[in-house]
Amino acid sequence: MTNKELRRLSRQELLQLLLALSEDFEELKKNLADTKEELGALTDTYERLRKRLDSKDEKIHRLQDALEAERNRRSIELSEAGNIAEAALRLNGIFEAAQRAADQYLYNMQTSQEERLKLEPQEDPELMEKDNDDDLPRTLSGKADGEEPEEGAEASDEGLTFVEDLQN
Repeated sequence: MTNKELRRLSRQELLQLLLALSEDFEELKKNLADTKEELGALTDTYERLRKRLDSKDEKIHRLQDALEAERNRRSIELSEAGNIAEAALRLNGIFEAAQRAADQYLYNMQTSQEERLKLEPQEDPELMEKDNDDDLPRTLSGKADGEEPEEGAEASDEGLTFVEDLQN
């Protein structure tokens, strides 16, 4: 309404208009209070959800870090396992070469012993048997060729060789 229209209204009409406007004002005031309450509740809910999301994000980052650490540990284990397997294969080759060298040495010692016996004059058989036992080449376990090695002696010798090779 314009000023001109307001001046034309009677006092009673102005009071009714004022009463209607004050009722509208009270209703708007009530709506504003309700809206502020809803805004407060929504703000509280937002803050709770934000805190929960922040804690979940932190947990996700911790889990990602743990996962990355586990991946690194596994890759190190796999590379170490590969290195151990390679070392075992190399040691296997070393043991085979050592066994061939020991076999060759024993064979050479036996043939040289046989040749020496052929060239030496025949002596007393008992003395010869005693001498032969002393001259027989010994295996890695310290037993003369043909004697039974003690149980576990061969394995311990291999273990010692294995440890020495690893130290080198």
